[in-house]
Amino acid sequence: MRTGAIVTIVFVMVITGCTHKPDYTEFIKQSTYASSNCAADTVYFENDIMPITSSNCGMTGCHGNGSHEEDVNVSSYADILNSGLIVPRRPDKSKLIEVITSNGKNVMPPSPRAKVSADAIAKIEAWIRQGARNNKCTGCDTTEFKFAANVWPILDASCKSCHSGTFPSGNLRLEGYADAKTNADNGNLLGTITHTPGYKQMPQGSKLPDCQISIIRQWIQAGALNN
Repeated sequence: MRTGAIVTIVFVMVITGCTHKPDYTEFIKQSTYASSNCAADTVYFENDIMPITSSNCGMTGCHGNGSHEEDVNVSSYADILNSGLIVPRRPDKSKLIEVITSNGKNVMPPSPRAKVSADAIAKIEAWIRQGARNNKCTGCDTTEFKFAANVWPILDASCKSCHSGTFPSGNLRLEGYADAKTNADNGNLLGTITHTPGYKQMPQGSKLPDCQISIIRQWIQAGALNN
């Protein structure tokens, strides 16, 4: 009986040791593409998802910018898939959705950082349902730069998580228009998102897409109105 038990334990250990994350090499090749126009019904990884994961998960000491806590890295599309966070077309099976919607101790980002916004979660879920593709669109309409419709959605998805709550990163708070206006007027907002020397880079993982930076810049140049 003792010998049989040992054999069973060894067998279980071997099977467990053979478990590995899926190989997404071919999937990544097939799902990578760019479009010149941005379709309203499509969620794009580079335009929509990367800013969310960079600002909420890709900070130093977490899952990017040189840090890979628990072997999870969100520095790029390939890193996100190879970390086992996504099951394409199945948000209900995707670890990323599980941790950002959790109300328990495993929630990400952890306290005291603010939770990922409902709008950002909805975007990630839609992107996964659409196939979790490595897509981007290059079309950019910078003629629209109103705060509520164009600027705040960017700040909410890409900045608010680090810059809200009890201890906002860099002592820079971005929880609504009043905070955005203050940091627009003193130069902090544009300096951080353009990664200008002397300012703390925001998001830490990678810059916002040029289109989004242009929208924020034009809003500031027009007076940073609450429109």
